Amino acid sequence: MKIALHNERPEEAQLRRLMDDLAVEAGVQPHLEEPEADSSGRVIAAYDCGRLIGVGRLVDTGAEAGSFECTLLPSYSGREIESSMRKLLSARRMCR
Repeated sequence: MKIALHNERPEEAQLRRLMDDLAVEAGVQPHLEEPEADSSGRVIAAYDCGRLIGVGRLVDTGAEAGSFECTLLPSYSGREIESSMRKLLSARRMCR
């Protein structure tokens, strides 16, 4: 399967479904930080055949400024998706 990465905030319905999928796979209700609705390029979404499987973002404020946060379905771990998301967001930040 090929994973598509989009440098934009996912739709609200997709985020809710991701939360539901995380709850099913992990057996708990995880906390997903709401990605900011801006066009700064600090949010990246991962899709598998149109299904949202993860969201990553760069934190710009507070004590964690410059850090990367990622939420990814456990069934997709170990496939270097998170590291690809981090690299793309970091490269985009450097180009600005």
